Amino acid sequence: MRIAALAFALAGLTGCVPEGGVIPWPGVWDYTDGGVLETTCPDDLYRDPDATFAIEGVSARGFTIVEAERFDCTLDGLTFACPQRRRVEVPVGDTTLTWSVRVDGAFTTARAMSGEQTLSVACTGGLCDLDLILLGVDLPCAYTVAFDATAR
Repeated sequence: MRIAALAFALAGLTGCVPEGGVIPWPGVWDYTDGGVLETTCPDDLYRDPDATFAIEGVSARGFTIVEAERFDCTLDGLTFACPQRRRVEVPVGDTTLTWSVRVDGAFTTARAMSGEQTLSVACTGGLCDLDLILLGVDLPCAYTVAFDATAR
């Protein structure tokens, strides 16, 4: 951890941190679900439980989040975007069900962030007219969940 702290300090001293920006702390972070902000989906869709994740590969332009899978995020000053956190396509005949998650947020410090995760579910193909009958869900639908995270 001392190497990470030294690298973080050197980045700040050498001008690698953009003015008004931040380089996120590399290491383990604690994630807290802040609840659903808005939804057009049923309430029983999956949500991430409070958990831990890691941030690595940090720079003034972005970072990588590692949990069950890895995903990249871009960084612009204090704000960040992870447009491809997860994407799953399930083909059924000529129909495809697509489930995707994006993350957007901002750092308040190098060791604290808050934001939103938006899950979208869409359907393309011939069976999509049956989505409400078969799945109990009228597609497309989406919901947004707030979150906070802090570095350990």
